[in-house]
Amino acid sequence: MVPNTNQCKDCHEIDDVNGLLGLIPRQLDRMIQRGTEPMSQLDWLHGRNIFDTEASPTAKNALVDPFGDAPLEQRARAYLDANCSHCHRAGGNGGPSGLVLLASETEATKLGVCKAPIAAGPGSGDRLYDIVPGRPDDSILVLRMESTNPEVKMPEIPNRFPHDSGVELIRAWISNMPEQDCGTGS
Repeated sequence: MVPNTNQCKDCHEIDDVNGLLGLIPRQLDRMIQRGTEPMSQLDWLHGRNIFDTEASPTAKNALVDPFGDAPLEQRARAYLDANCSHCHRAGGNGGPSGLVLLASETEATKLGVCKAPIAAGPGSGDRLYDIVPGRPDDSILVLRMESTNPEVKMPEIPNRFPHDSGVELIRAWISNMPEQDCGTGS
């Protein structure tokens, strides 16, 4: 599927500015081995003049490998940050939804825990909350990631098939959360 210009803006536009989607410093900030010394991959790349400027200390907030061996929550949050936060953040197309999928988000409701959707329409599948702790089958986030229906699926474009490994990771993360009754907040 090849998106049109207006569809491109849905993901690429943040704060009314179109930008590239791709690797960002926190995805590259890993320790690597060069010779006998371990070093920051960002510093190594900077030393080879790959970047116009040095990455700021705040940009050097590494995301773990979503399919590595870090704790499950860190891996799930890194996956959502790398794949969804370009839209689901302040200034992004998904920003008005109130769902913030940056790994740095600390407020559970903004992350989707027991958060009712603002305007999901058919995308909610009659589910009531973005994330229902302990219950991925009741969570809108999982429904949208698994769907192939153009009116429901996330990301909206350009893929046609769910990323099975990503869905499995997010299902495991939600399953691992202590169950909570979102309806009563208990």
